Amino acid sequence: MRKTMLRSLRAPRTSVLGTVIATAILAGCGAGGGSGDGVVGPGGGDPDDPDDPGGGGDWPDWDDGDGSVGPLPEGTNVAVVETLATPMEYFNLRATIPVPRGTFPRADGKMPFAIRNWDDQIVEAQVETVTRYPEPGAGADVVEVIGRVGTPPFAAPGTSIFYAIVASPHDPQPLPAGGPVEQLQNGPLLVPAAVQLLLADPNNLRIRTRDCFGNQYVHRPTTAEHQQLTKFGETQAQVRSHGSLMPEPFVTGSNGTLAHLMGVHSYMSTFRQEGMLGLDLRIHNAHSGLDTTDPADDPLGTIYFETLEVIVPIGWRVLQEHVDPMVGEPYLEGDYRVYPIVKPIGGNKLHVMGWQQQFHRRLMVTLDNAADRAQLLLDSSGLGFVKDYHDPVQGHRAYSWWNPGTARYFTTNHQLPTLDFIGSGAIRAELIGELHSLKNHFTVGSGNGQYPVWSPRLGWAHPYGVGYGGMTGGDEIVMFDGIRTAWAASQGGYQLATLRHRMHSDRQANAIFDKEGDPTQVNRWVIPNGDQPYVPFLFYMLPFLNQGDPFGVGQAPTFQVDAVRGSNRQPDYEDELFSFDPHDQQHMIRYTHTPKVLVWLGNDTLAKDDLKMQAEVWHLSYHQFYKNQYGDTQVDGLLAHRNHIAQFPGAGFGFGRGEGWGLDAALSVFAFASNEWRSTKRPWLDLIAQNLSNGIGSCNGFVQATISQKFVNALYRARQQIEQAIIENAFRGMIETVYKNTDAGYLALMEDVLASSTQAFIGPMAWTPGEFAPWTYTAIGPLDAGLGTFCSAAEIPSDGITPNYENYQNWSSFAWGYQQTGNAAFLDKATVQAGGGDLLESLKNNGTYNLGNRAALLAMMQNFAGDI
Repeated sequence: MRKTMLRSLRAPRTSVLGTVIATAILAGCGAGGGSGDGVVGPGGGDPDDPDDPGGGGDWPDWDDGDGSVGPLPEGTNVAVVETLATPMEYFNLRATIPVPRGTFPRADGKMPFAIRNWDDQIVEAQVETVTRYPEPGAGADVVEVIGRVGTPPFAAPGTSIFYAIVASPHDPQPLPAGGPVEQLQNGPLLVPAAVQLLLADPNNLRIRTRDCFGNQYVHRPTTAEHQQLTKFGETQAQVRSHGSLMPEPFVTGSNGTLAHLMGVHSYMSTFRQEGMLGLDLRIHNAHSGLDTTDPADDPLGTIYFETLEVIVPIGWRVLQEHVDPMVGEPYLEGDYRVYPIVKPIGGNKLHVMGWQQQFHRRLMVTLDNAADRAQLLLDSSGLGFVKDYHDPVQGHRAYSWWNPGTARYFTTNHQLPTLDFIGSGAIRAELIGELHSLKNHFTVGSGNGQYPVWSPRLGWAHPYGVGYGGMTGGDEIVMFDGIRTAWAASQGGYQLATLRHRMHSDRQANAIFDKEGDPTQVNRWVIPNGDQPYVPFLFYMLPFLNQGDPFGVGQAPTFQVDAVRGSNRQPDYEDELFSFDPHDQQHMIRYTHTPKVLVWLGNDTLAKDDLKMQAEVWHLSYHQFYKNQYGDTQVDGLLAHRNHIAQFPGAGFGFGRGEGWGLDAALSVFAFASNEWRSTKRPWLDLIAQNLSNGIGSCNGFVQATISQKFVNALYRARQQIEQAIIENAFRGMIETVYKNTDAGYLALMEDVLASSTQAFIGPMAWTPGEFAPWTYTAIGPLDAGLGTFCSAAEIPSDGITPNYENYQNWSSFAWGYQQTGNAAFLDKATVQAGGGDLLESLKNNGTYNLGNRAALLAMMQNFAGDI
């Protein structure tokens, strides 16, 4: 049991072991789980497994909490947040907090929380939804709490300080009249007049580029046609807008303009009492062409451009979170300052972007006299992290990722492990070391020919990883991420995530946006065709344009491209940049793991949109429609799988890691998406669930039955253990994020699938008794599914098992299986794989190695031991 370090939430000042505490001396709680309705007993063992002949009552029950702790009474300290002291006397604190059902929004419309300042004063807090429970009416399961607080005068910058989040209902900030920009100006309290004036004139904030002929294109975010209020309250307001860089003026002739250049997403934020404007940007060349009546929506194919600039009035400046070598020196232009965020290359060369490419910039437009504060905010100052805490006075356990009643992290909603056995200081040092290692290359534009910075900077891009989108290996193939950052309350860890996200996005050239700025959806392309509706293209993470080009990429004008290539003005980096594939479907998690961290730990709107893009890309690749009017189906698509299962039910099918990571992305979006998006995707997810239930091996419990040269030399239909672990993680996500408390039928269906699959994982067909781990590959049946399926280890031919093992990706499946079935054999097998002895101690001895895959099992064993 860990010692309780939080003595009092009302102590005005105390210092322990050099850590400055604002409201209290903090750290975790003692043992004890929340109340819950998801208890699963220990079960009776696996009668088919000689290693587990009878059963187990050796292992404790698992209590998942299931959010049933309930809202706490008014005046209660519901959570504790840790952040770092800053040089600022006052700052805007923000943190994400998991909460029980019915907490927010409230029926009376009030904001539920306040913040107890260091001086014991109560500060009303703004609350935003991060993610939501599956069932309608249950509200948010994770919220962002934002409020303006003071820095304790005794706290040295960089030391830990803590604030209590208090149940304190109060009226929300009134929504001012007008549109989104007016709400930016007048929403948060005491927005400085200078910021309001900045937003009042569209020319005060411009994004500009020039094409190969020097023609100018401009975008004004404050007057963009497509705007949406995404956050609003007394401390922060945010507006997302989208439009394109349009020619000013439009020029005809051989040296004329295109209909537009890049698309621009702007995420503009105003803050209480801060003389600055947050400005996150996504620049893309990824127009979908869906609206054939509007040239501003037309795809352009390859484009060349000279520079990309942000223009602001004199007295304002533009700062950037992660500064790179392509940031140019600002210069004056009349009454304005021009900030090149992608400067010209020189030597008469131009930058290049291919269709579907994109990049991010996280900026702050700040008054000159607020620049130091603005840079602090860009560098995550004020970002807090919820802590595991037992209130010694009020007697309850506060909301956190470690409380089983509010364990709502990622789609699997599993309690996170405590890392006390390592220590926050060591973890922070580890994260800072990784940040500095990556940033040392990023800030000078270098690469070292090794993962993850194989390539040097390539113009506007510094792509992460190697060029091949399906790189072999387990790097960043993880079920969980952000655990170290959350536990250690590491702002450096969060910055590491934003930098990785930016660099991964530089190479993730699979974006495709409709003109309002939303990712295009397969439903928008469906052509009615009697009982065989179809989409007029072939899509597998990228469109195969030779199989259909309804987007119009092939009709894009080429006169500018011809002019550039005719005069040899292409950048030297062009071929290398275009050699970078987006992370493919089988390795999509290498991209999506960082935006998931930014959503769950930061409620980052830009990251939410990136996840939504990948979810839609997967739906475009795995949909329920025909691919043409002739009734042809896309190979390995959802419809093809349905047809295969109809012919060969209960025989397994080709559902593997690609589908697992695509489903994980879709479930991540389902967690935070609107009711409209959920209702659109729910029938598709139901079809996937039906396939899984009907297709899983009826006699062996395996879902995957794939034919591949990598799988037992393509001699049989087979399963791979790492892929089985990945899809089991997705099954758990479907249960927790879509079906729990919403649909008893589909819930039972998916619980059966997960139980059967995990039982097969520890059964003798995958794991020969006496071996230390399961086989990497196992034959499931003959190549022809009509010839039957192997139902026991005795039926598998001698060449149907490869002589190697898998013990890297599969750790969470032990937890999913035990919690779903109560079968003690899961923990017996986990102990064997861990090398014997005490399972918890074996897991802890690995430190943070492979934590992203070990987390669920580690947390469960800590729960049993009373450590969390």
